[in-house]
Amino acid sequence: MNQPTILICEPEEMVRGKLTELLLEKKELDFRVLGFTDDEALKVHYRGEHIDVVLVAQHLYQAVEDLITCDCMIVLQETEEAPPVLHTIQKYQSAGQIVREICEIYAACGQVAEKAQESERTVQLIGFYTPVHGLGQTGTALTLGSLMAESGRVLYVNLEYYAGLGDLIEDPPKGTLTDLLYFYECAPQKMAYRMESIVGHLGNLDVILPGDLHSDYKTMPKEAWLDFIECLGRECGYQCVILDLSDEVESLPQLLEGCGRAIVLRGDTQIGEAKLREYQQREKEAGREELLEHLEYWSLPKLPDRGFLELLQTYAWKEAVRDAWAGGAK
Repeated sequence: MNQPTILICEPEEMVRGKLTELLLEKKELDFRVLGFTDDEALKVHYRGEHIDVVLVAQHLYQAVEDLITCDCMIVLQETEEAPPVLHTIQKYQSAGQIVREICEIYAACGQVAEKAQESERTVQLIGFYTPVHGLGQTGTALTLGSLMAESGRVLYVNLEYYAGLGDLIEDPPKGTLTDLLYFYECAPQKMAYRMESIVGHLGNLDVILPGDLHSDYKTMPKEAWLDFIECLGRECGYQCVILDLSDEVESLPQLLEGCGRAIVLRGDTQIGEAKLREYQQREKEAGREELLEHLEYWSLPKLPDRGFLELLQTYAWKEAVRDAWAGGAK
């Protein structure tokens, strides 16, 4: 398979160097990056190989266009007047934002090179579902995700109607789970590039906000979900995906069975225990005893009433979640 090549023709060393560094850091994108200071350097050193993306300074665009044929030409716009090209990115913004826009444009292009893959990745799938509301399922799932993200790439996916996560993310993503599922169905090889504008970040943890059209995943079968998760590992390089599940997912029982670990929180109130028993009884009546045996039940301290970032700094709470994970409590 071909490794996609991006050519950067930009005279400012700081800009060129930072973009090159960020692109090479993102191993899941697998870009091969070529850097040139001007069109004369390009004439001397360019070997005529295939180029997937060209990112070029505005004042060098015309000269570079005459030298190179590529699948996707992007101009770093330096003035208010946009050049007469299809794709432009404002130069004077953060390098991270420029990289996100490069990936978004490349994902929308008709031609996207298949990334080289060293081996098939296996994704650890963790599901959280609690039939008793108000026990802090989302806070617990996010805490576990953040702890696991200290040592690897972890993705948190929320499947509730109203997640309340938008205010937590400093730089909210442009897309949601709806957008990602569309790319998965149409062009899974583009997912790694599209993820750059869909994923938000809470520290090292990657976060996908719930879909805008819940019908898109409400009736999605278990097999499709599991294929989707495997695709995230294969194309985007995630070692672990945490699903924050709700009753909105039609194939909820089957999906929980497909998780490597499926976690249910339990409270210490009489009504909470009664609701949990009622849930267990209904699953038995539906013939899902194997699911009940697969579930693990966590009894945690009451979730501290704090902001999420403060919560992650609460040593006792983090250790409680870490211990529950290590113990695999039933």
